[in-house]
Amino acid sequence: MAPGVRTQDLYQQLKSSYEEEEFVKVVDEGVVPRTHNVRGSNYCFVNVFPDRIPGRAIIISIDNLVKGASKDNSKHNVAV
Repeated sequence: MAPGVRTQDLYQQLKSSYEEEEFVKVVDEGVVPRTHNVRGSNYCFVNVFPDRIPGRAIIISIDNLVKGASKDNSKHNVAV
């Protein structure tokens, strides 16, 4: 991270960047996104956490890999 930037700053930036996105949800601070949150949906859950190394952050993004293009590709590959 840039000097002076805190994890809370990144969290607020994520919140403002995705507030108009229907299927992207920035979860409450401290909540770890989990696959069961997005199972069977079009949603992507995101959050940011401080790293144990100062000046770094961890961004976690969980989406449903069963739906969408990956599923369509597997159907196409079976049909071929």
